[in-house]
Amino acid sequence: MFSLHRCDEHLQHLNLSGNPLSQGDLSGGGSGLGAIAKMLKQNACLTCVELAGVGLTDKAASAFLSALKRDNTTLFRLEVGGNAPYGLSWSKERDLAEACEANMELAQVASNPSR
Repeated sequence: MFSLHRCDEHLQHLNLSGNPLSQGDLSGGGSGLGAIAKMLKQNACLTCVELAGVGLTDKAASAFLSALKRDNTTLFRLEVGGNAPYGLSWSKERDLAEACEANMELAQVASNPSR
């Protein structure tokens, strides 16, 4: 997996939907979803990641939530629909959407400090 902490700023949208990804090492890298979660902790350019129907589970979603709560203010949209058959609960899907929404609000405040 590539690193996005020093990526080309033109890469803002990553769509891996429909590609079955392994859980990988969710504690911090390796391959599959674990590598993507690790990458998001260092993300400095992506605004949208699409992971619909890739095999995302609640356990993997927790790793993504951890990544989103760490100084990641660029990711505003994380598409995870179609993962219910793999074990992603509606509540985790909602938590991920809320984390992205919070990032968007933080970015808007940072870009307009007079608010």
